Amino acid sequence: MRFTLTLLHRGSKAKPQFSGIRAKVLPNNEYSEEWHHMLFDRIKLKDTYKDADKHLNVIDLCNPVSPMTFAIEDHLKPKNHLIVPNSQSSLKNWKKFMETDPECSNFTLAKYFSTSVNNKFLDLPIADGYVDPQMQPDKKVNDSLLILGNFRGTLNQVLFRKLLYFNSLGICFFTYGNVKMLGWMYCKDVCKYVAPIGDAKRRNNTVLGELYSDIRIIAYEEPEKKVERYFQNLPGATKLTGYRLSQKLASPNDAICLVEFQSNQNKYDMDHPDVVHYIVKKLYMLKSSPVAQCLATLGPGSEEYFVSALPQEILNKYNSDLTIEEILYITQVFMDWPFKPDLNVELYVDNSVSIYNMEDDR
Repeated sequence: MRFTLTLLHRGSKAKPQFSGIRAKVLPNNEYSEEWHHMLFDRIKLKDTYKDADKHLNVIDLCNPVSPMTFAIEDHLKPKNHLIVPNSQSSLKNWKKFMETDPECSNFTLAKYFSTSVNNKFLDLPIADGYVDPQMQPDKKVNDSLLILGNFRGTLNQVLFRKLLYFNSLGICFFTYGNVKMLGWMYCKDVCKYVAPIGDAKRRNNTVLGELYSDIRIIAYEEPEKKVERYFQNLPGATKLTGYRLSQKLASPNDAICLVEFQSNQNKYDMDHPDVVHYIVKKLYMLKSSPVAQCLATLGPGSEEYFVSALPQEILNKYNSDLTIEEILYITQVFMDWPFKPDLNVELYVDNSVSIYNMEDDR
């Protein structure tokens, strides 16, 4: 089912009045707090984070001074709210605002940038007492940690791919189990994460996302037609009209969407997740190519082995047509191969040039 959400344009009599930082900055931004509250109600964030003031840690990545930051603060009233800027100028702006505006009293400004996110990223803020997330591997959603993000633009997309990869390994934020992320992306960029079976954009990012998480579009602006087809059949996606506070959409190419990323590392039963990573990476090195051709990338002699070991139904497919179950089946067949390559060597080499720094699936 698709929804359309219409909100008041800038200049409406019902436009909320702000003081301090909000009066100076937010009216010139694009999305109202009212809008965010409506969307947060729709996805029932208050039900998910019932005791937010006692347990919830919000980590804001790459966000400029934005309505979403203040809306999530008002909506959930989290115990801790850590702002992680993505540039020196953003750091200076936040520092200035937080020193002078009481509405920022619950915010803590990180001393490092979102570009430095790595496996040990949380060690310092935890040691400093800025956040205290809890391990919750058995809960559907971890109610002690929520990640917000602005993943628009090339560098921020690199960060999102990095987080996607970290989630597949269960490291960094995702060590704590079943963590949710909410973030803004350009519609044209999110296609690679929601591309259906058979689509040319369905590649390693899509598959890694499906294997270890649930990704859905909460709301989206109207993009160009070749992009909108990815959104039309998504359940519950809200198409926005009358949304921008400051300006009309300059171009359909600039349309953005709010994405919910829910870590789900137990979604599939995998005995050899490291091998699954290797298979996925190799199978999708060639864009929209026959599976039989892609198998040659798995190691010397792989083509001959898999041609005899795999059903013809799989061999006749293109890599973009493979289901998750078929990829896991290929992984098992690979494990039975007597002459498979030494993955300790292969994965060591791969990790020196991380998946998220390689191709971007465009």
